[in-house]
Amino acid sequence: MILVEYQNDAIVMDCGNDLGVDLPGINYAIADTTYLESIKYKLKAYVITHGHLDHIGGLPHILPKIPAPIYGSKFTIGRVEEIFQNFGQNLPESFELKTVTMNEDTHERLKIGQFFVELVRVTHSIPGSNCIILDTPVGRIINSGDFRFDPNPLDHERTDMERLIQLGNEGVLALLSESTSTERPGRTPSESILEPSFVELMDELRDECSLRFFPPTLTGFR
Repeated sequence: MILVEYQNDAIVMDCGNDLGVDLPGINYAIADTTYLESIKYKLKAYVITHGHLDHIGGLPHILPKIPAPIYGSKFTIGRVEEIFQNFGQNLPESFELKTVTMNEDTHERLKIGQFFVELVRVTHSIPGSNCIILDTPVGRIINSGDFRFDPNPLDHERTDMERLIQLGNEGVLALLSESTSTERPGRTPSESILEPSFVELMDELRDECSLRFFPPTLTGFR
């Protein structure tokens, strides 16, 4: 969860759960929002990179107290709406979930306060993943989100390398970059290599189920 503040405007990028907590009876942790609450009148938006819980799971806890519209790709906004529907705790009656779906394919740029926001598609293990391009009055910030340069993703939506190169050539004030296991040498295989394994497993399970399945019969009782 990253807060960018400039004068009287602020934007939060991602709002996730810490899923690595290992305490009795505690499933996850959320960010400390003490400072954010003190400037909540400045907050203009939550902008989300992708729909994994470590990037959206804190929203139902934080948004009702510090409300602002949520921006993201179509798939990510769908995931956000889903976690609110399945939250399992009562939300304030006055709370209204406001979302804005952005089009990463057209390089749509939206003005939010004194910021301009753009999403740029990247490949990850969930559809609808994006970098956040945040143009501020003092320079450009790029938040990569979780990503991988998969040359053959299952959904055929490759990382928009052309746009990333263009943005880099235009100049970047700060790159906030993360990706799981980047400290390991080598290259992660493409997600597409998993597809044949899934097909094989489903075929095996189908055959097994057909052998063990006995159709129900009607039995008369007296």
